[in-house]
Order: sequence, then structure tokens, then C-alpha cells
Amino acid sequence: PVDRKNILFNLAGLTELAKDSVKKDRYLALAYETIEKDPDRMSDTDRIGALAYRFNRSLKADDIKTATDYARRIYAENRRILDSNFQLMSSAEQERVFNTLGDPAWAITTLLDKDPQNLSAEAYDAVVYRTGMQLRSQQETRRIINESKNPDIRLVADSIATLRALHKQINITPDQWLTQEGSKGYNEASRLAFNIERLEMELLDLTSGERKALNRDITWQSVSAALKPSDAAVEFVISGSYIMALVVRNGSEKPVPVKLCPLKQFSAALESVNAKNSATMARRLYRKESAVDLYRLLWQPLETAIANAETIYFNAPGILHSIAFNAIETPDGGYLMDRYNLRQLTTTAQVTLLTGEETAPESAALMGDVIFDPSQAASAGIMPEATGERAVEDDYSLNDFDSRGIARQYFRYLPFTATELKEISQTFGNSGVYSAVRENASEKRLREMCAKSPDVLHLATHGFFISSETDAMRVPFMRRYSSQIGSPMQRSGVALANAEATWKGSATPPEDSDGILTAAEVATLDLRKTRLVTLSACETALGAYNFEGIHGLTRGFKQAGAKSLLVSLWSVNDKSTALFMAAFYRNWLRGGDRHAAYRQAVDEVREQYPSPFYWAPFIMLD
Repeated sequence: PVDRKNILFNLAGLTELAKDSVKKDRYLALAYETIEKDPDRMSDTDRIGALAYRFNRSLKADDIKTATDYARRIYAENRRILDSNFQLMSSAEQERVFNTLGDPAWAITTLLDKDPQNLSAEAYDAVVYRTGMQLRSQQETRRIINESKNPDIRLVADSIATLRALHKQINITPDQWLTQEGSKGYNEASRLAFNIERLEMELLDLTSGERKALNRDITWQSVSAALKPSDAAVEFVISGSYIMALVVRNGSEKPVPVKLCPLKQFSAALESVNAKNSATMARRLYRKESAVDLYRLLWQPLETAIANAETIYFNAPGILHSIAFNAIETPDGGYLMDRYNLRQLTTTAQVTLLTGEETAPESAALMGDVIFDPSQAASAGIMPEATGERAVEDDYSLNDFDSRGIARQYFRYLPFTATELKEISQTFGNSGVYSAVRENASEKRLREMCAKSPDVLHLATHGFFISSETDAMRVPFMRRYSSQIGSPMQRSGVALANAEATWKGSATPPEDSDGILTAAEVATLDLRKTRLVTLSACETALGAYNFEGIHGLTRGFKQAGAKSLLVSLWSVNDKSTALFMAAFYRNWLRGGDRHAAYRQAVDEVREQYPSPFYWAPFIMLD
């Protein structure tokens, strides 16, 4: 049966090349029939593939009842595989499982817009199950390594880190692909990857007795029970061709499904803004009487389901993660944050973990006023009359590497970060505060500060995220690690002392002291006791996204153990950011509630800068 199945799939491929769709469909049908007749001999991938084939045919025929049955079977099969094996897989195996199986909830969420009333509960549970699954696994592995007293565990973990560093150094450029040098590099990369995975499996064996159940069975009922009567939990979901929302309230009979708008309509609306960078997008999208009515597209249909709610907990996946919900203009001329206390989460399952207890921070590690290039030292501390963004496309424009070589600076000196750090330090009363500025704002110093487990880690500097591998290859620093740029964790990060030369490729210091701290490096820090990481920089909330979550700086800091993040959606203004940060910490220390402090800080900035461009870039992500 397995041979027959393989032959039929090969024939389907050949007939597709011959553009004979009739024969291709016939061979596919026979292949899946073979799988269904003898499922015990087939792989998990084959069995799920057969179910997906039947699901798609039923959906195409508009047989929603049959498609629903197959969707449930697909999800059940995915859960069986993940529940039994996922926490015991190496990171490479987890990646392969996700690449092979895809989103465990895809079939159910695809049908949600077709049969919302019957599928809302199952869809909600499936979404909170899959979101952050790998992140939780990675956090658990880090916890065990850091807390373990077993020397063998530490030895294996250190060996893995060493091999990963060696693997990262392998750089095969396009002109080497077919050369002997390139072949040698590929062979060495393969050898290292094999040994890394072997050691990861050894580590899993050593820690098997200490691993907790990673995939807690959080359901919509769990979330409902954790909510107050004045709360609502909203899971935004991409369903087929629609953006939808699933709303849970205290005492809900089931999640309320709400169809918001067609995905294509929303995407086209954002494209119509015609912005080449995040700062321009924000200026045009959140201005008064913007051409894009975000309220009508994303929020107005929700009003009935969230009636009388004061606090809204929500998760914004995919393209929605780039939207500043606080700054969505309402018909009365105000903004959503004037109506609601909006709390953005990585998943609404986190509502079940909220304790409601808030206290003021007692310690803080501050880094800023960074000298990115020695030539900036002369102007350090001098306040200009005007100030721009902490990073805009022009700061490290990808095109400049082609048109201007490396003759200019990509990471400008940020004068107001000096004021920002000084005011924050004074707000803390200089007690429990340690700072690193200018040339001392290095990667080494950052690691030393993190080792002290501060309540707050505050970085005031430039941030970056390069969305595509093609664009990344145009940056000299990224080319140095060409074997890694497929990962968005390598293409996002922050700039620290002496980052300029590293970014331009005029210097190639060791990775742990090159001034560029990537999200991949961030993930290796130990921030389990840090309550808040503030990234007072540009676009630090952005990253690549898939069904499991956002992969970028936010993932790196969450993986390192940070409880909450204060991050930005677009290139922030230097002066207004300094004002916001000083107000935020002052109010947090005074009142002990960081969410209330966040709102108060926004209000203070709004008094001086009414445009959302200045007061809405930062989001608190729990």
C-alpha cells in the first residue's frame, strides 16, 4: 500500500507537469483512497493529508456539514500528535512538525465564517491551544536549564550553545554555491546541525523528569470564568477570506462570533495609504478623518458583543499586530482608548494567569545615550532644537548600500535618550538603578545587567526589523550571517555601542561584542525575574508572523522569560518618547499599577502632542 500510494503521488505530479488536470485529480483521489484503506501503515502526514483532501473537496462542493466533520478530525489528529510528542521534540523537530503539519487549527478556523454559531467554541479553543505553543516549550527548556543543579544538563546546554555559535559563523555567499568552498561549507553546516540536534535530544532525555505539561488545556470556559462582568476577551481570527472575532464574557454560553470585514478589503485599505515605512503609515493612518476607517472595519461590528465592557483583553494576530488599537478613531472624534481599557496579550488564554496584584518596581537596568560610532562622541549630550524619529527608513535605508556605499551613518546619535535615562533614574531616586551609557552601552554590559535580574530592563536606542531575506542580504552585517537570515529572529534586533561599523561591514568583531543585539541573541538571556522590558526604540513590536505568533524582538524577550513588554509599532519621535517614558515610570512608581501608569503617560503626551503618531506607538504586551 505504501508503494502504491507513492507511485500514485508521483503520477499525479507528472500529470500536473503535463498540465493534465483530469488525470492529476484521478491519481490524487486514488492515492488518498489507498491511505484511507490502510491508515495504520501510513505516516501521520499521510493520514492528515487524506483528511485535508476530503475536507477541501467537501468545502468546494459547499457541503459544510461534511467539511465540518473532516475539520474536527484534522484538528483531533493534530492534537494527538502534538500532545504526545511536542514537548519532547528538539527545536529542529518542532520546526519540521510545524512546517509539515501547518496550523493545527486551520481547518476549523477556515470554516468559522461558514458556520460561526456551531464552530465558535471549537475555534476559540483551537486558537488558544496553538498560539504560543513553541514559545512555551522554549521557555520551559530555558527554565529547566537555568534552575537545574545537574552538571550534565549544564554541560550539554553549553555544548549546544557553542555548536550553534560555530554554525552561525558559516557564511556561504551565492557565488560560492557551486564551488568546492561552498560544498565544504554546506558539509560543515550539516555536520554541526546534526550534532546540535543530537545534543538537544540528549538534553530532552536528561530533563524528561522535570518537564511540566506545556499545553495546559485552556478553554473558552476557563477564560470566561477568569473574567469580571466588566471584562471581555476578544480573539481576532483570520477565517477563510474574512477577519473575524470571537468574544468571551463572564457567564458566556459560548464565544460570540463576529464577522468584521473581508481580509482583502482590509489589506487593500492599508495598501491605499501608500506608505513606504512605518512612520509614514502611522502619520497617514491615524490622522483625523483618515481615508481608512479602521473603526468601521475592525471595531464597530464588535460593539454589541462587548456592550458595557470596560476592559478588553485581546490578541491581534498576523497583519492586525501592526495596528495601534488605542489610536483607532471613533465616530465621536475620540479614540478607542477613551472608551476602553485595552489590554493586548499574546493569547487571551493568559487571562487565566492574571493575578490582579500590581506593585511598583524596585530595581531597573537602563541603557541608552548610545555612541554608535566614535565620530558621535563630540556631539554627545548636545540637545538639538528639533528632533526626528529614533529610526526611519532613511536611518539605515537598504537602498543606500547600493547607491551610497557605506559613506554615511545609519544609526544616528539620539540626544533625547540621555534626558530620558536621567529622568527615569531620578524618578527611581537612584536607588536600585544601574545605567550604561555612551561607549559603555555594550552587549557585554547588557548581559552583566541582566544577570542582576532587575524588575525593569529599559533600552533606549535604535531598533530594526528587516521583513525579507532579499533585503537582509543587502546589509553587510546580515550577509556575514547569511546562513541564518532565513530566521526573522536574526533580521530583528537593537543597536548598541559601536553598532555602526558592524552594520556597515567595516568591522567584524565577535558576535557577542559587535554592537548588534539580534532577537536570537536576546532569547539566550535570563530574564525570568524581569517584570517589564521596555524597548524605547522603533518598530520593536514588529516581526514575521505565523499561526504560532510573532517572531522578532518580542519573541526573543518573551523566550528569555520577560513577563511583559513595552514596545513600539512604528519609528518613534525622540522627544515625545522621552516625555512618555518619564511619565510612565513616574506614575508606575507612584501608583504601583503599570497599566494605569501607561494610560496616564499617554494622556500626558496627548496634552503636548495631540496626534496619535506621538502618543500611540507604544503598546503594553503581556
